[in-house]
Amino acid sequence: MRSWLPHARAASAGAVAGALLTLCAHVLAGDRRGTDDAARETTTQLAPTFEPWAQPLIEIRDAAELPLFVVQGMLGGALLGVSVAALRRERSHAS
Repeated sequence: MRSWLPHARAASAGAVAGALLTLCAHVLAGDRRGTDDAARETTTQLAPTFEPWAQPLIEIRDAAELPLFVVQGMLGGALLGVSVAALRRERSHAS
């Protein structure tokens, strides 16, 4: 009945690690411009008359970007943690 406990611990540890790594990367990056902004600037410089043929489905405000990136880091860390816990469990049962 306790087989889920190692996976829950690994998911929690992975989520915390993912959040910390995301926040540290944000603090260390300094310049918050993303690839979309850089591409828009480059396109404007190279082809000033260019008009995009597609529009974004969702416009995310600057205030919402960081929390969304942190959640993404947490989900990735949790998934990695569960995967590692499953591999360790599989390896321990094999030996």
